[in-house]
Amino acid sequence: MITSDATIACEQWSFCFDFEAASGDLRRIIAYFSRNRDIPVGEIGHPDATPIIVTGMSRSGKSLVEKLLCLHPSVAPRGETGILQYLVNDLRAALGGDDYPALLDDTDGSFCTVLARDYIQQLRADRLEQAHITDTHPINANYIGLVRRCLPAAPALRRRSTW
Repeated sequence: MITSDATIACEQWSFCFDFEAASGDLRRIIAYFSRNRDIPVGEIGHPDATPIIVTGMSRSGKSLVEKLLCLHPSVAPRGETGILQYLVNDLRAALGGDDYPALLDDTDGSFCTVLARDYIQQLRADRLEQAHITDTHPINANYIGLVRRCLPAAPALRRRSTW
């Protein structure tokens, strides 16, 4: 049996990225939030504009964008926090489902306020006092629809590499 270098690498690191599964998840997320645009932005959620979500793949320039934003005295860097992913995992556990974002159908608007409050509280865990705090985790791209719904005033930037 011939073993490819990729198979050996996956076995050594015990982690393999499943491109097809990730693509399917992303298509499902996009379809969900495209269908569910009937909820006007700002009618539910938290009005806080603290987080600045910067998304993009690794090596795309997210860190540079974060550094440029943080030149402004009202912006503090947090880097790749992963907080949104943890909060969504908590939501999955609380609702007893794994089908994000379809599990949001079983919630009312109050979950957005709670999720937003918890997210902002965790962003500020390092006692950052600036008006805005960045979050640059690549997985945040999967949660932009949720951010738009729960934190409608929070800016979100996507950095794409040109190479």
